[in-house]
Amino acid sequence: MIKKIILIYFLFVSAVFSQQLFISDEYGFEITFPAYLVVNKGTTENPAVIAHINEYTLLNVVLQSDAGLSGKKMDYYNLDSFITPMKEMLLKDMIGFKLINYDRININGTGAIYFAYDYYKGMNEVRVKQYFMINNSKMYAITTMCPESEAGDFEIVFNDCVNSFKFLK
Repeated sequence: MIKKIILIYFLFVSAVFSQQLFISDEYGFEITFPAYLVVNKGTTENPAVIAHINEYTLLNVVLQSDAGLSGKKMDYYNLDSFITPMKEMLLKDMIGFKLINYDRININGTGAIYFAYDYYKGMNEVRVKQYFMINNSKMYAITTMCPESEAGDFEIVFNDCVNSFKFLK
């Protein structure tokens, strides 16, 4: 009986803590995901990678090249003037949009801006958190999404993924 309990515990710990490292030499980053997420490499910058359980629980990395970003970092942007245009667009486009918070953060030595919001995707309220960083004239956006009712459960998982994000160069 004790051997069976130890085996079940070992399998549970292995499943919960096993991870998969995604490296994109093409887009110059790496990020780690839990093994239970299905990871698909994008065929373009939009998205470069998407990891998901279903259409309501996912994390993706999207890039946008822009020569105007050359030499810039996120510190260049005023926090409110960066967030306000996106907030106004989302208010028009997303049913039930509700801004939760936003701020500056550091992800593995890179300055970033994030903002979190809720909206209705169909009949389901979802929580979205987006992180924006600049590297090599590209804007990188990491987006996490899950049902709002499960946001507390996924926050640690998504934070671990986001904090594992690194630029290769």
